[in-house]
Amino acid sequence: MKKLISILGADIWNDGGVWRTNGLDGPGDQSGVTLDRFRVVAGAYLAESQKDVTLLVQGGYAEGSRPSIASVMQKELIEFGVPVHQILLEEQSHSSYVQLLELQKIAVRERPAHLQIISNEWHLPRLKAMLEYREELSTLHTMHPEFIAAEEVLVREYPEEWQDTIAAVRKLPAVLARIKKEQQGAEQIRDGTYRFR
Repeated sequence: MKKLISILGADIWNDGGVWRTNGLDGPGDQSGVTLDRFRVVAGAYLAESQKDVTLLVQGGYAEGSRPSIASVMQKELIEFGVPVHQILLEEQSHSSYVQLLELQKIAVRERPAHLQIISNEWHLPRLKAMLEYREELSTLHTMHPEFIAAEEVLVREYPEEWQDTIAAVRKLPAVLARIKKEQQGAEQIRDGTYRFR
């Protein structure tokens, strides 16, 4: 495998009978706004512009009629034109921390030449702190994954479509509140008070 791109899931919502990731229209998760559809769109853009890429969509929580987060992300990627054979599903994880643990297992098994992790820009500092401070993630840390901010991909690939939207999103009170929570989480990881789940 030449390149593996992990797209970390956040949550899904039922929009009139159709399960979706969260764009500007979604409710987010228990911690607030997620905007995780940005991650899916960024992954689709990267799959379109790069060769020999496998996209790993991550997220579980399937229960009853509710599908897994990963399966909804897969459906959305296919709608964007990503071939199904380019998509791997990881449906066991229930948090960012467990997503990294599961990614580590998959990366050890698949041995990609290059590993990238896509999430929202406000999420990346907490992810990086987990890799740096959690011994059980040391194998993944030594693989030196490249962290990719979905927002940067969107603006770079299609600036006319995304530049104004992303600039406005960065000023939203809900996004500013999420940034503050994520910064607190990263600080708690560094000082040893974070509650991993």
